[in-house]
Amino acid sequence: MNIRRNNIMKTICIAGLKGGIGKTTTTTTLAYLLQAEKEKRVLLIDADCQANATMTYDVEPSDDGIADIMSYALKGDTPDIKSHIITTDYGVDIVPSSPGLQVVNGRLQVEKEHSQIDVLKRALSEIENEYDYCIIDCGLQLDITVLNAICASNLVLSPHKIGGFEEQGSDVLDEILIQLSNTDIGENISLRRFVTLFRKNKTMCNFLLATQEKYDSTLMPSYVRESVQVIKNSMMSGPLPYNFKNCIAVKDYRQLLDDVLEVMA
Repeated sequence: MNIRRNNIMKTICIAGLKGGIGKTTTTTTLAYLLQAEKEKRVLLIDADCQANATMTYDVEPSDDGIADIMSYALKGDTPDIKSHIITTDYGVDIVPSSPGLQVVNGRLQVEKEHSQIDVLKRALSEIENEYDYCIIDCGLQLDITVLNAICASNLVLSPHKIGGFEEQGSDVLDEILIQLSNTDIGENISLRRFVTLFRKNKTMCNFLLATQEKYDSTLMPSYVRESVQVIKNSMMSGPLPYNFKNCIAVKDYRQLLDDVLEVMA
């Protein structure tokens, strides 16, 4: 039986409009650390049609997850999110994803009779006393599901790979959040970035300084270093800290989590 708590669940969405920047690793790692080391009740929502977060937690991709929840936008109803939650072997509950989410997103782009932007937020309000944190893994497309995830969140946490063209995606995300902040549903959303896949050499340190100057208060002080264990873990079952408790990336994620919790306090 779930024990209802007086605190209201806080929602963090991991979003970024570039691939290969560590969104899913960040989501699955922070969710596990919150549960295993901070003793929090955690719900993970996989809002990416690739369903990598789902499979990381040894759950089969299923259309009876986020795809079905989002389909309620076609009917103008609020889904019963409890019936879509699966308890995993890692202490984290999950709403799974599947490739079928692409089909639902496609239909939502065409059929716009009902309000679509707050379906997930309304669903999460039904369980806001049953979890301490909800962590949402977003795909890299700015589709209706990702917009729902952003609007349902207290904090948007965006991995930032310095150098190259990664800043373009980060700047687009900025613009989206500015637009949403002018609406009732998006007015309380905060954005924080953190540097990921960091290599500690002179060139990268110079890039880091430039990134800190550009993004100032929205850039977290902690960063996550590149680690071969992250690649190894992608071929294993379970989240990164379950398999590689003391690797450098996990140590960095612990510090990042502490910084995130401080921001949300």
